[in-house]
Amino acid sequence: MMHMGSIAFLVLSGPYTFQGTHTLIRLANAALDKGHDIAGIFFFVDGVNNVNKNIKVDEGMVDIPAELKALHSRGVKISACSACAEYRGITEQDIIDGTELAGLATFSEYYEAADKVVVFGM
Repeated sequence: MMHMGSIAFLVLSGPYTFQGTHTLIRLANAALDKGHDIAGIFFFVDGVNNVNKNIKVDEGMVDIPAELKALHSRGVKISACSACAEYRGITEQDIIDGTELAGLATFSEYYEAADKVVVFGM
């Protein structure tokens, strides 16, 4: 498949607050299906709550932890700000398998590797 470009994602808002994370998941999957590369997804400020594997998912709702895990299984790097997670009481044991707690330098790597950056936030 021909290389179509690379996208990095930055997510600032929490799960189920708005539709940002759901839109991110759909957009990332569609981009991968069309041959785009995902440089990485970085969760920052309240966005770090999206990678908490203990999120309560009501019936009929998008299962954000499962969907992010599925993106990781497609080769997508997923990171969350370690300082933001710490301030919100999220530890390594709380995060989705395949997710890394990292500093902003990781987002800068995603940013540098991407042709486009898409931000979901308030």
